[in-house]
Amino acid sequence: MPDDHLRLQGEEELWSGAPDPNAVFTAWDLFLVPLSLFWIGTAISFAVDAGSASAWFAYSPVLAVGLFLVVGRFWLKRWRNHRTSYILTATDAKIIRGNTTSSIPLTHGRLRIDVRQRRGRAPVTFYPELHPAKGTAVFREMFENTGLDFTLRPGIDIPFRFFDVPNSAGLESALVGMVDGSGDVEMRVTHAINQGRNLA
Repeated sequence: MPDDHLRLQGEEELWSGAPDPNAVFTAWDLFLVPLSLFWIGTAISFAVDAGSASAWFAYSPVLAVGLFLVVGRFWLKRWRNHRTSYILTATDAKIIRGNTTSSIPLTHGRLRIDVRQRRGRAPVTFYPELHPAKGTAVFREMFENTGLDFTLRPGIDIPFRFFDVPNSAGLESALVGMVDGSGDVEMRVTHAINQGRNLA
C-alpha cells in the first residue's frame, strides 16, 4: 500500500490521490479514434476481398492490433488507473502503480509545476529545471494517458504528470503551500477558461 511505502521511507505525506477511472478520452483521441477505426476497417476490407480463411488468418495480427486500438487500450487504461496512486510529499512527487514507483524530487534545483483545471479534473505536470523532461517529442506525448503509454517512463520518456486528478483543490492547496515555502519552485494554475495565475 502507498501509506506503508511512505512510512517505511519516513516521508511526510502532504497529499495523496488517484486518477479518475471514469476519465476515458483525451484530446489526442480526436485523432487516435478515427485512425483506429480506419486501421481495423481497412484490415477487414482486405480480408473480405481476399475471400479465404487463410487471408483472415494472415490479417489476424493486424485485426488484433486494431481491436486493441479501438477497445483494448481503454480497458487497459481503466485497469491501470485502478492500480495507480499519486502522492505528494515534502520532498518528492510519486506515481505508484502496482509494485512500481516513479518519483521526481521537488527540493533540488529549479522546478515548474503546471496545473490545468478542466471539467473538474486536472493534469499536473512537474518540469525540473524549468524545462520539460527528456523525450517530450509530440509523437510520444500523443500516447500519454491513452492506454498506449504502458512502455513510457514518467520523467524520462515523457513529462512527469499526475493525470485526471478529480476534485484537485486539495492537491492545489498542498502545492501552494510547498511553493510558498520555496524560492526555487514556480507554479502556474490554468482553468478551462484559459486564464492562469502564477505562484512563485
